[in-house]
Amino acid sequence: MTLGQRIQELRKQNGMSQEGLGERLGVSRQAVSKWEGDNGIPELDTLIAMSRIFGITIGQLLGVEDTAAQEEDKIQCEESTDEERLEAILSKYAKEVAAEKKEVPWFKRWGIDLSAAIVAVVIIIVLFSQISSLRSSVRMLNSDVARLQVQVNNQQSNLNGQIRDTIYSVLTEEAKLLNTFNWEVAAFATDSSSVVLRINASLKEYKAGSQLQFAAQWRTEDGKTGKVDSDWSAGPDFSVLMSLPMNYATEISVRIMETDGTIKEQFVETLHTLDEDNFKLYAYNLTVPFAITTRSFGVERSTARAEQAFVDIMSAYPNIFSPVSAHISAYINDEEVFTEDMTIEQSGDDTQSFCAAIKDNYFEVVLKEGDAFKVVLDVTDNLGRTEQFVESGKVVDGWLEREPLAVPAIGMD
Repeated sequence: MTLGQRIQELRKQNGMSQEGLGERLGVSRQAVSKWEGDNGIPELDTLIAMSRIFGITIGQLLGVEDTAAQEEDKIQCEESTDEERLEAILSKYAKEVAAEKKEVPWFKRWGIDLSAAIVAVVIIIVLFSQISSLRSSVRMLNSDVARLQVQVNNQQSNLNGQIRDTIYSVLTEEAKLLNTFNWEVAAFATDSSSVVLRINASLKEYKAGSQLQFAAQWRTEDGKTGKVDSDWSAGPDFSVLMSLPMNYATEISVRIMETDGTIKEQFVETLHTLDEDNFKLYAYNLTVPFAITTRSFGVERSTARAEQAFVDIMSAYPNIFSPVSAHISAYINDEEVFTEDMTIEQSGDDTQSFCAAIKDNYFEVVLKEGDAFKVVLDVTDNLGRTEQFVESGKVVDGWLEREPLAVPAIGMD
Protein backbone atom coordinates (compact mmCIF):
# COMPACT_ATOMS: atom_id res chain seq x y z
CA MET A 1 0.00 0.00 0.00
CA THR A 2 1.38 3.41 -0.96
CA LEU A 3 1.57 6.41 1.36
CA GLY A 4 -1.25 8.10 -0.57
CA GLN A 5 -3.52 5.04 -0.25
CA ARG A 6 -2.73 4.83 3.49
CA ILE A 7 -3.62 8.51 4.02
CA GLN A 8 -6.91 8.02 2.15
CA GLU A 9 -7.79 4.89 4.16
CA LEU A 10 -7.00 6.52 7.52
CA ARG A 11 -8.96 9.64 6.54
CA LYS A 12 -12.03 7.58 5.67
CA GLN A 13 -11.67 5.47 8.84
CA ASN A 14 -11.77 8.71 10.83
CA GLY A 15 -14.85 9.92 8.94
CA MET A 16 -13.09 12.94 7.45
CA SER A 17 -13.39 14.55 4.03
CA GLN A 18 -10.37 15.81 2.08
CA GLU A 19 -11.44 19.36 2.87
CA GLY A 20 -11.84 18.53 6.59
CA LEU A 21 -8.39 16.96 6.81
CA GLY A 22 -6.92 19.91 4.90
CA GLU A 23 -8.47 22.40 7.36
CA ARG A 24 -7.00 20.57 10.35
CA LEU A 25 -3.56 20.48 8.69
CA GLY A 26 -3.76 24.06 7.42
CA VAL A 27 -3.55 23.08 3.73
CA SER A 28 -5.96 23.12 0.79
CA ARG A 29 -8.19 20.23 -0.30
CA GLN A 30 -6.17 20.07 -3.51
CA ALA A 31 -3.01 19.35 -1.49
CA VAL A 32 -4.71 16.39 0.26
CA SER A 33 -5.99 15.11 -3.09
CA LYS A 34 -2.48 15.40 -4.51
CA TRP A 35 -1.03 13.32 -1.63
CA GLU A 36 -3.71 10.63 -1.92
CA GLY A 37 -3.06 10.37 -5.64
CA ASP A 38 0.69 9.79 -4.92
CA ASN A 39 1.53 12.97 -6.85
CA GLY A 40 3.33 14.51 -3.89
CA ILE A 41 4.61 13.85 -0.35
CA PRO A 42 3.65 15.96 2.71
CA GLU A 43 6.31 17.92 4.58
CA LEU A 44 7.73 16.33 7.74
CA ASP A 45 5.79 18.71 10.03
CA THR A 46 2.59 17.86 8.17
CA LEU A 47 3.28 14.10 8.49
CA ILE A 48 3.76 14.50 12.25
CA ALA A 49 0.55 16.52 12.58
CA MET A 50 -1.31 13.95 10.45
CA SER A 51 -0.11 11.04 12.62
CA ARG A 52 -1.42 12.85 15.72
CA ILE A 53 -4.80 13.47 14.06
CA PHE A 54 -5.11 9.77 13.17
CA GLY A 55 -3.80 8.66 16.59
CA ILE A 56 -0.92 6.56 15.23
CA THR A 57 2.85 6.79 15.12
CA ILE A 58 4.59 8.36 12.17
CA GLY A 59 6.22 4.98 11.50
CA GLN A 60 2.80 3.36 11.16
CA LEU A 61 1.67 6.21 8.90
CA LEU A 62 4.69 5.62 6.64
CA GLY A 63 4.21 1.82 6.70
CA VAL A 64 7.60 1.10 8.33
CA GLU A 65 7.87 -2.23 10.22
CA ASP A 66 8.05 -1.98 14.01
CA THR A 67 11.71 -1.87 15.15
CA ALA A 68 11.10 -3.67 18.44
CA ALA A 69 9.45 -6.59 16.61
CA GLN A 70 12.38 -6.84 14.23
CA GLU A 71 14.88 -6.97 17.12
CA GLU A 72 12.85 -9.69 18.89
CA ASP A 73 12.73 -11.81 15.69
CA LYS A 74 16.46 -11.35 15.30
CA ILE A 75 17.18 -12.57 18.86
CA GLN A 76 14.91 -15.62 18.45
CA CYS A 77 16.60 -16.48 15.17
CA GLU A 78 20.06 -16.29 16.77
CA GLU A 79 19.02 -18.52 19.71
CA SER A 80 17.30 -21.13 17.51
CA THR A 81 20.31 -21.46 15.20
CA ASP A 82 22.95 -21.84 17.94
CA GLU A 83 24.06 -25.35 16.85
CA GLU A 84 26.77 -25.79 19.48
CA ARG A 85 24.34 -25.10 22.29
CA LEU A 86 21.78 -27.52 20.83
CA GLU A 87 24.43 -30.22 20.45
CA ALA A 88 25.44 -29.89 24.12
CA ILE A 89 21.83 -30.26 25.24
CA LEU A 90 21.35 -33.41 23.15
CA SER A 91 24.60 -34.92 24.46
CA LYS A 92 23.63 -34.33 28.07
CA TYR A 93 20.19 -35.81 27.48
CA ALA A 94 21.70 -38.97 25.91
CA LYS A 95 23.94 -39.51 28.93
CA GLU A 96 21.04 -39.17 31.35
CA VAL A 97 18.97 -41.71 29.39
CA ALA A 98 21.83 -44.20 29.41
CA ALA A 99 22.22 -43.86 33.19
CA GLU A 100 18.51 -44.35 33.76
CA LYS A 101 18.50 -47.56 31.67
CA LYS A 102 20.88 -49.21 34.14
CA GLU A 103 18.62 -48.48 37.11
CA VAL A 104 15.18 -48.79 35.61
CA PRO A 105 13.54 -52.30 35.28
CA TRP A 106 13.18 -53.69 31.78
CA PHE A 107 9.39 -53.41 31.76
CA LYS A 108 9.66 -49.65 32.38
CA ARG A 109 12.54 -49.19 30.00
CA TRP A 110 10.30 -49.63 26.99
CA GLY A 111 8.12 -46.73 28.10
CA ILE A 112 11.17 -44.59 28.77
CA ASP A 113 12.71 -45.53 25.43
CA LEU A 114 9.44 -44.75 23.67
CA SER A 115 9.23 -41.36 25.39
CA ALA A 116 12.85 -40.69 24.57
CA ALA A 117 12.23 -41.61 20.95
CA ILE A 118 9.24 -39.27 20.76
CA VAL A 119 11.26 -36.44 22.32
CA ALA A 120 14.14 -37.17 19.95
CA VAL A 121 11.79 -37.07 16.94
CA VAL A 122 10.36 -33.77 18.15
CA ILE A 123 13.85 -32.38 18.65
CA ILE A 124 14.91 -33.58 15.19
CA ILE A 125 11.79 -31.98 13.64
CA VAL A 126 12.51 -28.71 15.45
CA LEU A 127 16.16 -28.94 14.43
CA PHE A 128 15.30 -29.48 10.77
CA SER A 129 12.79 -26.61 10.96
CA GLN A 130 15.44 -24.31 12.35
CA ILE A 131 17.96 -25.48 9.75
CA SER A 132 15.40 -24.76 7.03
CA SER A 133 14.84 -21.30 8.53
CA LEU A 134 18.60 -20.79 8.64
CA ARG A 135 18.92 -21.77 5.00
CA SER A 136 16.12 -19.36 4.11
CA SER A 137 17.91 -16.61 6.02
CA VAL A 138 21.16 -17.42 4.22
CA ARG A 139 19.39 -17.26 0.84
CA MET A 140 17.87 -13.88 1.77
CA LEU A 141 21.29 -12.66 2.90
CA ASN A 142 22.84 -13.79 -0.39
CA SER A 143 20.07 -11.99 -2.25
CA ASP A 144 20.73 -8.80 -0.25
CA VAL A 145 24.46 -9.10 -0.96
CA ALA A 146 23.73 -9.50 -4.69
CA ARG A 147 21.48 -6.44 -4.70
CA LEU A 148 24.12 -4.48 -2.80
CA GLN A 149 26.74 -5.55 -5.35
CA VAL A 150 24.49 -4.35 -8.20
CA GLN A 151 24.02 -0.99 -6.43
CA VAL A 152 27.77 -0.65 -5.91
CA ASN A 153 28.41 -1.46 -9.58
CA ASN A 154 25.79 1.06 -10.68
CA GLN A 155 27.25 3.74 -8.42
CA GLN A 156 30.73 2.98 -9.74
CA SER A 157 29.44 3.19 -13.32
CA ASN A 158 27.69 6.50 -12.59
CA LEU A 159 30.83 7.85 -10.94
CA ASN A 160 32.95 6.85 -13.94
CA GLY A 161 30.42 8.53 -16.22
CA GLN A 162 30.49 11.71 -14.15
CA ILE A 163 34.27 11.75 -14.21
CA ARG A 164 34.29 11.32 -18.01
CA ASP A 165 31.67 14.05 -18.41
CA THR A 166 33.65 16.39 -16.15
CA ILE A 167 36.88 15.79 -18.06
CA TYR A 168 35.07 16.30 -21.39
CA SER A 169 33.45 19.50 -20.12
CA VAL A 170 36.80 20.86 -18.92
CA LEU A 171 38.53 20.05 -22.22
CA THR A 172 35.61 21.48 -24.22
CA GLU A 173 35.61 24.67 -22.14
CA GLU A 174 39.35 25.11 -22.60
CA ALA A 175 39.00 24.72 -26.38
CA LYS A 176 36.30 27.40 -26.70
CA LEU A 177 37.22 30.53 -28.60
CA LEU A 178 34.55 32.69 -26.96
CA ASN A 179 34.51 33.90 -23.39
CA THR A 180 30.89 35.11 -23.53
CA PHE A 181 28.06 34.52 -25.99
CA ASN A 182 24.44 35.67 -25.85
CA TRP A 183 21.72 36.45 -28.33
CA GLU A 184 18.27 38.00 -28.49
CA VAL A 185 15.55 38.64 -31.03
CA ALA A 186 15.88 42.28 -32.06
CA ALA A 187 12.90 42.29 -34.46
CA PHE A 188 10.75 40.05 -36.61
CA ALA A 189 8.39 40.36 -39.57
CA THR A 190 4.74 40.08 -38.58
CA ASP A 191 4.09 38.06 -41.73
CA SER A 192 6.21 35.27 -40.13
CA SER A 193 8.86 35.41 -42.82
CA SER A 194 12.06 36.60 -41.13
CA VAL A 195 13.71 37.41 -37.83
CA VAL A 196 16.64 39.65 -36.82
CA LEU A 197 19.08 38.42 -34.15
CA ARG A 198 21.41 40.59 -32.11
CA ILE A 199 24.47 38.56 -31.03
CA ASN A 200 26.97 39.79 -28.44
CA ALA A 201 30.27 38.04 -27.69
CA SER A 202 33.79 38.43 -26.34
CA LEU A 203 36.93 36.38 -27.02
CA LYS A 204 38.85 34.32 -24.47
CA GLU A 205 42.10 35.65 -25.94
CA TYR A 206 41.61 38.96 -27.70
CA LYS A 207 44.34 40.45 -29.86
CA ALA A 208 44.15 44.02 -31.06
CA GLY A 209 42.86 44.17 -34.62
CA SER A 210 41.04 40.80 -34.47
CA GLN A 211 37.66 40.66 -36.15
CA LEU A 212 34.68 38.40 -35.55
CA GLN A 213 31.92 37.07 -37.79
CA PHE A 214 28.97 34.76 -37.08
CA ALA A 215 27.64 32.22 -39.58
CA ALA A 216 24.16 30.70 -39.41
CA GLN A 217 23.09 27.49 -41.13
CA TRP A 218 19.34 27.01 -40.87
CA ARG A 219 16.73 24.46 -41.84
CA THR A 220 12.95 24.58 -41.85
CA GLU A 221 10.63 21.84 -40.62
CA ASP A 222 9.83 20.81 -44.19
CA GLY A 223 13.55 20.20 -44.93
CA LYS A 224 14.58 23.43 -46.64
CA THR A 225 18.09 24.69 -45.73
CA GLY A 226 20.15 27.83 -46.16
CA LYS A 227 23.14 29.82 -44.92
CA VAL A 228 23.72 33.43 -43.94
CA ASP A 229 26.78 35.30 -42.59
CA SER A 230 26.92 38.45 -40.47
CA ASP A 231 29.18 41.39 -41.20
CA TRP A 232 32.67 41.36 -39.66
CA SER A 233 32.82 43.15 -36.31
CA ALA A 234 35.73 44.72 -34.43
CA GLY A 235 36.39 44.08 -30.72
CA PRO A 236 37.11 43.70 -27.96
CA ASP A 237 33.32 43.60 -27.32
CA PHE A 238 31.67 42.26 -30.47
CA SER A 239 28.06 42.89 -31.46
CA VAL A 240 26.46 41.90 -34.77
CA LEU A 241 22.99 41.76 -36.33
CA MET A 242 21.85 38.81 -38.43
CA SER A 243 18.70 38.60 -40.53
CA LEU A 244 17.50 35.12 -41.45
CA PRO A 245 14.24 33.29 -42.25
CA MET A 246 12.15 31.89 -39.40
CA ASN A 247 13.14 28.25 -39.15
CA TYR A 248 13.04 25.03 -37.15
CA ALA A 249 16.76 24.90 -36.21
CA THR A 250 19.66 27.34 -36.59
CA GLU A 251 23.29 26.27 -36.09
CA ILE A 252 25.48 29.23 -35.09
CA SER A 253 29.24 29.19 -35.69
CA VAL A 254 31.86 31.86 -35.00
CA ARG A 255 34.78 32.91 -37.18
CA ILE A 256 37.77 34.86 -35.85
CA MET A 257 40.16 36.59 -38.25
CA GLU A 258 43.56 37.56 -36.89
CA THR A 259 45.56 40.53 -38.16
CA ASP A 260 47.67 38.22 -40.36
CA GLY A 261 44.53 37.03 -42.17
CA THR A 262 44.29 33.58 -40.58
CA ILE A 263 40.73 32.50 -39.72
CA LYS A 264 39.58 30.13 -36.96
CA GLU A 265 36.04 28.74 -37.00
CA GLN A 266 34.10 26.94 -34.26
CA PHE A 267 30.52 25.74 -33.70
CA VAL A 268 28.78 27.65 -30.88
CA GLU A 269 25.12 26.70 -30.40
CA THR A 270 21.93 25.40 -32.05
CA LEU A 271 18.83 27.60 -31.69
CA HIS A 272 15.38 25.94 -31.69
CA THR A 273 13.08 28.88 -30.95
CA LEU A 274 13.06 30.78 -34.25
CA ASP A 275 10.13 29.01 -35.93
CA GLU A 276 7.01 31.05 -36.66
CA ASP A 277 4.95 29.36 -33.91
CA ASN A 278 7.18 31.00 -31.29
CA PHE A 279 6.22 34.45 -32.57
CA LYS A 280 2.55 34.05 -31.65
CA LEU A 281 0.72 34.22 -28.34
CA TYR A 282 -0.63 30.99 -26.86
CA ALA A 283 -3.33 30.53 -24.22
CA TYR A 284 -3.98 27.58 -21.89
CA ASN A 285 -6.47 26.53 -19.19
CA LEU A 286 -9.40 28.46 -20.64
CA THR A 287 -11.96 26.65 -18.44
CA VAL A 288 -10.15 27.31 -15.13
CA PRO A 289 -12.13 30.54 -14.31
CA PHE A 290 -15.35 28.50 -14.45
CA ALA A 291 -16.55 26.50 -11.43
CA ILE A 292 -18.17 23.61 -13.31
CA THR A 293 -20.76 21.27 -11.77
CA THR A 294 -22.11 18.29 -13.73
CA ARG A 295 -25.37 16.55 -12.81
CA SER A 296 -26.00 13.18 -14.40
CA PHE A 297 -27.87 10.02 -13.35
CA GLY A 298 -28.49 11.46 -9.91
CA VAL A 299 -24.77 12.12 -9.31
CA GLU A 300 -23.28 15.60 -8.94
CA ARG A 301 -19.60 16.36 -9.58
CA SER A 302 -17.76 19.66 -9.22
CA THR A 303 -14.35 20.78 -10.45
CA ALA A 304 -11.64 21.67 -7.96
CA ARG A 305 -11.05 25.34 -7.21
CA ALA A 306 -7.67 26.91 -6.66
CA GLU A 307 -7.18 29.99 -4.48
CA GLN A 308 -6.95 32.10 -7.62
CA ALA A 309 -8.20 31.21 -11.09
CA PHE A 310 -6.66 32.60 -14.26
CA VAL A 311 -5.96 31.77 -17.89
CA ASP A 312 -2.29 31.36 -18.88
CA ILE A 313 -1.13 33.41 -21.89
CA MET A 314 2.41 32.74 -23.11
CA SER A 315 4.86 34.84 -25.14
CA ALA A 316 8.23 33.39 -26.14
CA TYR A 317 9.67 36.92 -26.54
CA PRO A 318 7.80 39.21 -24.10
CA ASN A 319 10.25 42.08 -24.69
CA ILE A 320 8.92 42.27 -28.27
CA PHE A 321 5.27 41.17 -28.08
CA SER A 322 2.93 40.60 -25.14
CA PRO A 323 -0.84 40.52 -24.47
CA VAL A 324 -2.52 43.86 -23.75
CA SER A 325 -6.19 42.84 -23.72
CA ALA A 326 -8.29 39.69 -23.48
CA HIS A 327 -12.00 38.97 -23.73
CA ILE A 328 -13.55 35.65 -22.67
CA SER A 329 -16.99 34.17 -23.40
CA ALA A 330 -18.66 30.90 -22.38
CA TYR A 331 -21.43 28.97 -24.14
CA ILE A 332 -23.71 26.09 -23.12
CA ASN A 333 -25.15 24.34 -26.17
CA ASP A 334 -24.08 27.38 -28.26
CA GLU A 335 -26.02 29.78 -26.01
CA GLU A 336 -23.87 32.50 -24.45
CA VAL A 337 -23.97 32.38 -20.64
CA PHE A 338 -20.97 34.59 -19.79
CA THR A 339 -18.83 37.31 -21.42
CA GLU A 340 -16.31 39.68 -19.85
CA ASP A 341 -13.08 41.64 -20.43
CA MET A 342 -10.20 40.17 -18.42
CA THR A 343 -7.40 41.84 -16.47
CA ILE A 344 -3.85 40.86 -17.47
CA GLU A 345 -0.76 40.72 -15.26
CA GLN A 346 2.71 39.32 -15.92
CA SER A 347 3.56 36.29 -13.80
CA GLY A 348 6.20 36.88 -11.16
CA ASP A 349 7.57 33.33 -11.54
CA ASP A 350 7.96 33.26 -15.33
CA THR A 351 8.58 36.38 -17.42
CA GLN A 352 7.14 34.60 -20.48
CA SER A 353 3.82 33.91 -18.74
CA PHE A 354 0.87 36.30 -18.29
CA CYS A 355 -2.20 35.72 -16.11
CA ALA A 356 -5.66 36.77 -17.37
CA ALA A 357 -8.44 36.77 -14.74
CA ILE A 358 -12.14 37.62 -14.58
CA LYS A 359 -13.54 40.06 -12.02
CA ASP A 360 -15.11 37.50 -9.61
CA ASN A 361 -12.35 34.90 -9.92
CA TYR A 362 -14.93 32.16 -10.65
CA PHE A 363 -18.20 31.91 -12.59
CA GLU A 364 -20.59 29.09 -11.66
CA VAL A 365 -21.61 26.75 -14.49
CA VAL A 366 -24.04 23.82 -14.09
CA LEU A 367 -24.15 21.18 -16.84
CA LYS A 368 -26.35 18.13 -17.32
CA GLU A 369 -25.77 14.92 -19.28
CA GLY A 370 -25.18 15.65 -22.96
CA ASP A 371 -24.58 19.40 -22.53
CA ALA A 372 -21.83 20.97 -24.68
CA PHE A 373 -19.65 23.61 -23.03
CA LYS A 374 -17.38 25.99 -24.97
CA VAL A 375 -15.02 28.79 -23.91
CA VAL A 376 -13.76 31.37 -26.44
CA LEU A 377 -10.82 33.68 -25.66
CA ASP A 378 -9.79 36.63 -27.87
CA VAL A 379 -6.32 38.04 -27.12
CA THR A 380 -4.71 41.17 -28.61
CA ASP A 381 -0.97 41.91 -28.30
CA ASN A 382 0.96 45.20 -28.27
CA LEU A 383 1.58 44.89 -32.02
CA GLY A 384 -2.16 45.01 -32.71
CA ARG A 385 -2.45 41.32 -33.59
CA THR A 386 -5.52 39.41 -32.36
CA GLU A 387 -5.80 35.67 -31.96
CA GLN A 388 -8.74 33.54 -30.85
CA PHE A 389 -8.53 30.36 -28.78
CA VAL A 390 -11.29 27.84 -28.17
CA GLU A 391 -11.61 25.09 -25.59
CA SER A 392 -14.72 22.91 -25.54
CA GLY A 393 -16.14 19.73 -24.08
CA LYS A 394 -19.27 17.65 -23.57
CA VAL A 395 -20.77 15.91 -20.54
CA VAL A 396 -20.56 12.14 -21.11
CA ASP A 397 -21.55 9.69 -18.33
CA GLY A 398 -21.40 12.53 -15.83
CA TRP A 399 -17.91 13.73 -16.79
CA LEU A 400 -16.96 16.77 -18.83
CA GLU A 401 -14.70 15.43 -21.57
CA ARG A 402 -12.59 18.37 -22.74
CA GLU A 403 -9.90 19.08 -25.29
CA PRO A 404 -6.47 18.79 -23.57
CA LEU A 405 -5.33 22.26 -24.70
CA ALA A 406 -6.79 25.38 -26.19
CA VAL A 407 -6.28 25.56 -29.95
CA PRO A 408 -6.18 28.66 -32.15
CA ALA A 409 -9.46 29.08 -33.98
CA ILE A 410 -8.11 31.67 -36.43
CA GLY A 411 -4.70 33.07 -37.34
CA MET A 412 -3.35 36.40 -36.18
CA ASP A 413 -4.59 39.48 -38.00
